[in-house]
Amino acid sequence: LEIRGHLDGDDGPQTAKIPLVIILLLSLIVALLTLFTVIWFCVRETTGRTEQTDAQGNRYPRYSKVTHRSACCTWWCCGWDLAILVFFLSGIIAIVSMVLSSTCLILVDFDEPMLRSIAPALGMDLNGAGGEQL
Repeated sequence: LEIRGHLDGDDGPQTAKIPLVIILLLSLIVALLTLFTVIWFCVRETTGRTEQTDAQGNRYPRYSKVTHRSACCTWWCCGWDLAILVFFLSGIIAIVSMVLSSTCLILVDFDEPMLRSIAPALGMDLNGAGGEQL
């Protein structure tokens, strides 16, 4: 998989892999807690104990508190941290991609006449061998 290539590869410093591992671990914890909550809800929605009666005399089954508590644990244990981390990183990626795409738009219009017109301001000498390569 591509994630495994990033974790096993020697393409960068080891400290660059730490955020990826943290995001993967938080995602795994959230997924497991969510899976537990869904399974518990499907299997044991009600406790099977006696029914409860409200003030008007209506009877209803007693629901398991584990489902609601595990759903709360899913959100507060790692879901909140993961959401903040992902939103922060996606904001940074959006800003960087906006800047880089603007650079690409400038380079699309970049040609020899444009380079010759801005070369004196950049201090470039386009006469001789360097200018012939254009």
